[in-house]
Amino acid sequence: MDDNETKVLITSQSPSMPLGIIVEEDNSSTHAYLVKIEGNSVGDVICPVWIRNHVKAPETDSSIAVMDRGEAPLLPSEYCSHPEGEEKLNSDDLECLWADDDTAVAVSEKGDMLCVISFIDHAKVVAYSRDCIKEHDLALPLSMFNKV
Repeated sequence: MDDNETKVLITSQSPSMPLGIIVEEDNSSTHAYLVKIEGNSVGDVICPVWIRNHVKAPETDSSIAVMDRGEAPLLPSEYCSHPEGEEKLNSDDLECLWADDDTAVAVSEKGDMLCVISFIDHAKVVAYSRDCIKEHDLALPLSMFNKV
């Protein structure tokens, strides 16, 4: 895989809404994206969520500049439970789970929750990640999910 090449690990479409989730990785990180589904095509990203870095986390936050270049950002070290990075995920171990009322979608690895994207109301979508330990624009700590 080239430095900027991404690999789709898993996708899932909501059973009742025109929404989908795509989990992608590159050599540096893994992210999930809640997207609009338009007919048979993927539309705009509604909400991204950082899942993990695969390389050492940067000390400073350059996520805006990285996203402006069209790349997936790394979460800075002070926000990561594993600032040295973690192994890539195995797509066979992943599952996407939609809430019965489509108010949330989660990605799990061997039954362990990695991230949740939750719809607070029609105007607000919030993303949580297991390996995020401090609030950031890319993710909130998963431990905050039950407090909403």
